Amino acid sequence: MKRKEYLKRREKDRRNEEAETLACRRAVEFAIDARFSDLVIDGDNAAVMTSLLFPGTNMSRLGHIVQDIQWLATGLRWAYFSHVNQGANSVAHLLARHAKNVSGDMVWMEDTPHQL
Repeated sequence: MKRKEYLKRREKDRRNEEAETLACRRAVEFAIDARFSDLVIDGDNAAVMTSLLFPGTNMSRLGHIVQDIQWLATGLRWAYFSHVNQGANSVAHLLARHAKNVSGDMVWMEDTPHQL
């Protein structure tokens, strides 16, 4: 692989990791605000989901956000983070694609969004 291609791929991976981490933080915040007591978050970025499973000091570039998510999750009765393959995460992928064209927050509590 050429250096330029490698750097492009690496930057894409970093953006994906950042987006997944921030999405997890927002999901935990939403769960707390909506007064949920239990939460399961499935993500397709193995590095992010693994880092959320292990408490303690995280010295990665996103470690401060990971630790914030872990701390926020203590406000729930139960929280579980797991890695799923991207193919198994197709609903989240469709919603993420839709979210690129939405400004502000959108919440569906009982109805299925028409994008699905």
